Amino acid sequence: MLLGGEQGVTLSAVKVLKKMGEEIGVVHFDARPNLQPALENDAYHHASVMMHVLDMDFPLCQIGIRGGSLEETERQKTGSALPADFPDKVYLSIDVSVLDPSIMPATRTPEPGGFSWQELFQWLENIVAEKTVIGFDVVELASIKAMHAPDYLCARLIYNLMGLISRA
Repeated sequence: MLLGGEQGVTLSAVKVLKKMGEEIGVVHFDARPNLQPALENDAYHHASVMMHVLDMDFPLCQIGIRGGSLEETERQKTGSALPADFPDKVYLSIDVSVLDPSIMPATRTPEPGGFSWQELFQWLENIVAEKTVIGFDVVELASIKAMHAPDYLCARLIYNLMGLISRA
């Protein structure tokens, strides 16, 4: 389990799994696809992370995407369920912007129309029931001074997800 300010944490974890020879799929929860080839002259910008995941030949399923560029839309790997041929072992990357800003305003890139708490956990429960989660990260919390609910939500997300995985 990794915590990150921005999604670069995901790339580090996936690179290690690649070196270990793990056959995994990456399930990416986010408001945006992060499939830019480069941004601001930075090939490792957080908006490029999932492009690198694809470049490493990991199967990718993106959930909750509702923003991004036209170029990214053509590359997106979104779905209403994991593909039937998706690997049995998965790594989950959860950008908190996947949640609706009404419950998660404390993120760098809030995007209207995100998941409710219950919708996110329905996805997570289904994935944990079907697959072996070998790791996960939670990223993009941008705390707001004197607003503690988003911080608590992230802590609860991590705690509940660890519980789901441990009971699987």
